[in-house]
Amino acid sequence: MENGFFRYKSVLGGGLKARNSNAQAREAMIGCHILNRMADLGTPKSYAVVS
Repeated sequence: MENGFFRYKSVLGGGLKARNSNAQAREAMIGCHILNRMADLGTPKSYAVVS
C-alpha cells in the first residue's frame, strides 16, 4: 500500500491541483489510470511455447 502511494507521489507529484472535491476525485482517478497504464506497458507479456 505504501509503495503505491510513493509511486503515485513520485510520478504525479505530492498534491492535487484541483480545488473542489469532485475535480480532485477525478484527478486522482486519472492519476491511477496513468500508473496502471505505465505498469501494463512495462510488464512483459509471457506466453507458452509449444514445440
